[in-house]
Amino acid sequence: MTDKITEKCVKYDYITVAGTSEYFNLWRQTKSIAQDILEGYPLPPGTQMADPKFAREYREEQRRLMRTTYDFGNKMMFLAQGVRALREYGAVGNFRTFIYFTTGYTKLQRQEAEKAAAKYASPDRIFPISTVGELITLINDATFPGETCERKIKRIDLFCHGLPKKLEFGYKGDMKDKQRLEKKQARKLDPARFELPHKLKADIFSWACQTGNDDENNWGGLAPTLAKHTQTRVHAYARRTLYSKSFHTGGKSESEAGLVRLDDGKENIVIWHPDGALGGVTEGNTPASAPSGRRVFE
Repeated sequence: MTDKITEKCVKYDYITVAGTSEYFNLWRQTKSIAQDILEGYPLPPGTQMADPKFAREYREEQRRLMRTTYDFGNKMMFLAQGVRALREYGAVGNFRTFIYFTTGYTKLQRQEAEKAAAKYASPDRIFPISTVGELITLINDATFPGETCERKIKRIDLFCHGLPKKLEFGYKGDMKDKQRLEKKQARKLDPARFELPHKLKADIFSWACQTGNDDENNWGGLAPTLAKHTQTRVHAYARRTLYSKSFHTGGKSESEAGLVRLDDGKENIVIWHPDGALGGVTEGNTPASAPSGRRVFE
């Protein structure tokens, strides 16, 4: 941290945030199943929804329906999307920051995620954290280390589980209460970090389920609160989001697509790509009564 912020000197940050969950039984495969998947036996897209409750029901319904392309279930989907976002959107900032929640990931999984993120993040801008409090502190930092210019944020992309009115960065985990972002936590963000010149607005993209849902399947929920407090444009869905494109190879084999297998030492294998997700997050069709599309709240 510097002693003094230089007047009218501003540098911009791009941030991507990846959540975690210890509720991984839907996208953790035993070695034998993972081997079958890598040899061409696909899992249904419901195994990569950002809403585990619905994913369990959907998976049971869809298990009988086989697909002709690879569609891998995997617990690394949030990390993979975070790396992809750095790659795709990081150029908007002078600095590119990767923040991820660590609980539930093995040492090897964390190493591989940080190795991938380091290709696109700025030096010393990878932050493993455990709580939403740490996330808020990082977002609210007024300067970059060693810099005298004021720090402003141009864009944040959020990848995690979601429920109406909540971002669940640690769904079902032992620290879930400290890894949940609701309206109370959103109001702790410093609006000054998002104040851009020339009346421009910063952007916050939530790729979690139902950030724009008021819990009655109308537009609302956490998104408008976040937009009003930070004076940003918040892009969010009222419906559930799908992460099934994260490692979807489009019909290529795993080797052709560059996928690798990470053994967690417990008779399980997760699938990873050294450059992060292959495809982006898409919108699902549930709840059917909720409005479709991505809305901008400001």
